Amino acid sequence: MSLSIGANNLFNKYPDMVNANLLAEQRANLDNSAVTVYPSLSPFGINGGYYFVRAGLKF
Repeated sequence: MSLSIGANNLFNKYPDMVNANLLAEQRANLDNSAVTVYPSLSPFGINGGYYFVRAGLKF
């Protein structure tokens, strides 16, 4: 029997939000890059923490 636990972004960190003035300007210009308040590239993603448990059993 085996048991594994793990996490990605253990402390549930989020990147800094995009500058509100820049976002407002992009939306006023109908810029497609103004669809999210978080940057598209981040070392820990924009979805928060991800946790898992895995169990296995061999006969």
